[in-house]
Amino acid sequence: QPPNHPTTQPPNHPTTQPPNHCRPYPRPTIGLNSTWQVCADCSTKQPRWASPKLGVFMCIECSGIHRNLGTHISFVRSVNLDEWQVPQVELLEAWGNARAKAYYEAEVPSSYRTPPEGAGAREVQRWIRDKYEFKRFIPSDGSVPEKASGGGGGGGGGGATTAVAA
Repeated sequence: QPPNHPTTQPPNHPTTQPPNHCRPYPRPTIGLNSTWQVCADCSTKQPRWASPKLGVFMCIECSGIHRNLGTHISFVRSVNLDEWQVPQVELLEAWGNARAKAYYEAEVPSSYRTPPEGAGAREVQRWIRDKYEFKRFIPSDGSVPEKASGGGGGGGGGGATTAVAA
């Protein structure tokens, strides 16, 4: 800002900027990846919520279930309303619904009944808890799906050092 430029700050008010890692980041853009256009847990179209901790987009109904899991497992942000931090968006872009599905649903037994579209809240809650809280279906060999090449996908990739795999 050039000297003598009027500011909106009151006189003698420090004009400090937060560190880069704390500045709000542009919100995740759902339209960038087709797998982000469907809830990761129930297949509802046009989800407007996401878990930066798990790297998935979800509908409002599933977001309520995720909130009840506790922040040590998942926490939820509105794609449109909440402020996002750079690491949150980066994790969401590194994982995304397809890669998270490949990890959290890697070993779903054929006998397990996954909730069909329009399933009741209790059935969806059981599915979400089995996937993320109990990690019943993660790869038994500990493998983590690779991040898809080609930038910002959420389509199927990411490194094994990501916190989601922990």
